[in-house]
Amino acid sequence: MIFCEAFRCLIRAKATRVAIFVLSLVPLYVMPVYSLGKLQPNDEASAISIFLIGKSTRFEKIQREYMSRLSPGGKALFLANRRDYAEAMKQLEKCPRSGSQSADYIRAFCLEGLGRHKEAIAAYRRAESKVDVLFNPSAMFYLHSAIPFFEIGDYKTCTKYLDTAFQKVRIENKGRTNKIASVLFISQRLKPVMLEKSGKYKEALAAYADLFGSENYHIDKPFIASAGSTARAKEWLAANKTPPADDQKAAYTYFVECGVSNFVLGNDSAAETALLKAISLEKPPITVSDRRFGNQKIHLDWLGRGVAIAPAAVVSANREAPVRWKDRLTDTLTNVYVRQKKYAEGCKIIRRRLMIEPWNVFQIFGHVIRMRDVRQVVTQQDVDVHSEDLEMRLESSPLLQLAPTGGKEIERAFEKDMGGPLFDKASGLAQQGRFKECLPVMDALIREKRNLPAPESVAEFHARYQFGSLHLYAVELLRIGVAFAAGSKDAVLSFGNFGRTDSKSRRIWQPVEDSLLGRPAKIGEVDIETRSVFPRILTYEQFAAGVHLMKVGNLKEAAAAFGKVYTCPVKQQDHAFSTFAKALKKYCESR
Repeated sequence: MIFCEAFRCLIRAKATRVAIFVLSLVPLYVMPVYSLGKLQPNDEASAISIFLIGKSTRFEKIQREYMSRLSPGGKALFLANRRDYAEAMKQLEKCPRSGSQSADYIRAFCLEGLGRHKEAIAAYRRAESKVDVLFNPSAMFYLHSAIPFFEIGDYKTCTKYLDTAFQKVRIENKGRTNKIASVLFISQRLKPVMLEKSGKYKEALAAYADLFGSENYHIDKPFIASAGSTARAKEWLAANKTPPADDQKAAYTYFVECGVSNFVLGNDSAAETALLKAISLEKPPITVSDRRFGNQKIHLDWLGRGVAIAPAAVVSANREAPVRWKDRLTDTLTNVYVRQKKYAEGCKIIRRRLMIEPWNVFQIFGHVIRMRDVRQVVTQQDVDVHSEDLEMRLESSPLLQLAPTGGKEIERAFEKDMGGPLFDKASGLAQQGRFKECLPVMDALIREKRNLPAPESVAEFHARYQFGSLHLYAVELLRIGVAFAAGSKDAVLSFGNFGRTDSKSRRIWQPVEDSLLGRPAKIGEVDIETRSVFPRILTYEQFAAGVHLMKVGNLKEAAAAFGKVYTCPVKQQDHAFSTFAKALKKYCESR
């Protein structure tokens, strides 16, 4: 959050089928509270997830129940992997074997997380000095051991540990279908950083380029434009003398094109000027911070896209249009600086391709302590509720989630996602009872709302992340009501065209769909929490009940149901639904 990153190193390692799991693919709203017995992976994911904003009663209950099943050592491991370092160290002191190598490993991990690098090094060395049958750690231990040396600038020792981790993970990956990716990813990511921090800027730039796919860059080979590219560049510059005056988005596109065209023609100074101008027009990323990560800014895009690490093919093929423009700008300006031999500037620019600054990766994602590496402090009861499959997912995932939240800003953001000129037009037609004319406008509105622009604020992002495509479901519910009033033969009580039934939006919307179909709603803890932060969902359920009654021909009760939509408690009211409910109530009463 989240911009995808190339994963070239895995391709070169012939990891042809790398399973990159992302925790946010298991949405907050579909993680069930587990029953007594062995935990399911989703349940443990709920407990381990780190929430950055707000509190969740449901999550706290899951965590409390999960923690109650763990020994002090299991709790220490759990809390360390949640990045609750101080609490983890308190639990560690309660362990019967608090002086063991396993305990020192957890202690070192926590000390590093607290920024106490020298103490962490001492603890890691104590653990490493006694490697034996009881403590024979995996590659992850050596990756963790490298981190404090990186932080204090001892790159030689850091590289030694990374090499050990790299060699061990190659052995661990033999015969595995799902390759362990995190060690390779972080090792490859650190190489250019250490070169850059050592002042070896050309080598660092080449290493960054290798990370993203060196075919996009021209570090050691000249750029030679084709005749066709040269002709197109000349033609574009001749036809576009000045940038658009009052459209920032169009101006951004203009300066990127101008920079690319000038680069193709060898006009590096003009290319640099245009591309830097484009960068100045970019909106800053939406970020939040969390106590666990110090000053590291968390880009909300990382969470919204649900991607932390991705194969190289994703870089160009599946990136959204605004991201592709940013990549195009970044790649071109990097090549400009290479041609000008400004390698330090090139390093700064190429890092725009990364989700986070590479030297801050450790506290965010990409690694956890594996339970099998700390057997001296965990007990059988910890093993019984542990999932190695989930552990591997967490190694390659951001340990980040947003807790559900409500409030006026979230509601306004949701209304913004629903609203606009087309919505206003449809609303006006509905109020006039012109439902046949309203229906095609609603269809156009749904098409428009399928591809919303990127959110511009934390509140807008929160609404989008929290509710997924709920704005689409809300508009479709209005459309279904309009379709019945218009006498449409195609009107059906269904949301099947909005994707999987297990999607985040569909799960939140389920009680509304139950009302629409005239069946009893099954209200669970997810629904209770949703209603607490977004009470207008109750209004949607009431509106859906009215639409169902229209469908079955009970217009009198349908009118009464629509009346309740705009006479409900203020905190549940939705102005758009009130407008349509009044129109449909009038329709029912006139029949």
